[in-house]
Amino acid sequence: HYPLRQQRQMCIRDSHISICRYYQKTWLLHHLAAIRSTKHKAGLVVLEHILQHINELHSLPTGNMSFLAGYFRANNRFSNRLFGTSATGAMNDPQKSSINEFAYFFFHSNEPRVAFLSNSWVLCETDREDLQILQQWYDNVSGGLLIRALDLHPEAYLRDESICEDYQRAGLKRERKIFSLKKDDELLAVLIVNISDFGINLSNLTNCIQIFVLDQGKVYKNILNSAFTQLLKFYDIPAIPVLLYPKSCAEQYDYHFEKTYLLGILNLEHIGEYLNFMDSLIIPKKLSTVNPIKQTK
Repeated sequence: HYPLRQQRQMCIRDSHISICRYYQKTWLLHHLAAIRSTKHKAGLVVLEHILQHINELHSLPTGNMSFLAGYFRANNRFSNRLFGTSATGAMNDPQKSSINEFAYFFFHSNEPRVAFLSNSWVLCETDREDLQILQQWYDNVSGGLLIRALDLHPEAYLRDESICEDYQRAGLKRERKIFSLKKDDELLAVLIVNISDFGINLSNLTNCIQIFVLDQGKVYKNILNSAFTQLLKFYDIPAIPVLLYPKSCAEQYDYHFEKTYLLGILNLEHIGEYLNFMDSLIIPKKLSTVNPIKQTK
């Protein structure tokens, strides 16, 4: 048997991982892949390496690292073990690590639709008060990290253009527009138009409409379809990917979604606890008490 350190060095050749800063202080983890035939837990080891790197950097102001987030399929056993219920159960606090489930489907430009039923319906740009309502609603239904991590609280939203400018200077396109769906001035849904080019299009998860339905009893499928139709103008593709939250809303409205995505988010203030959880997956139990990893302060 190879010593543990040598095993980790070998694993790097058999797997890869990428992260990018997509929000003010949130980095998206993606493209974690490993050769299935490897005997040395390559995926786990390369993830542990990049987490060690993040552990060294996240406390530096220039790192702009407060959260690590990643989308993964609900039926992906490997990702579910790392970022799903096992991880959130180990952390045991939605303010340390949280998960939210989205239905994923495509809205086609030829979908049957109707105009808004009356002048009482409006799709307008989201303002500070709408974002405050969205945060209160999310805190009630989930209590997790999503609003803070995805820059959906008022202060972060006002600074969103700086991220777009950073990508533009790098020759990439990253844009975001937020709209509110209201009836009689009551906020019923928030729709986020994410626009990115191929260079940072992560399986269409950064080039899609992300929607949060605040009241399923007052919003109907034809109303959502009408809203999606109005947002088609921001895309040059015939079918728009949609991430709908909560997932039960897609089931209620009978949207035929083929995939379910989970968004796992880690608060990097507690990365030490997550690293300990990683140790339990990588290091044999008899070695788990030797030189435990400590969080960098």
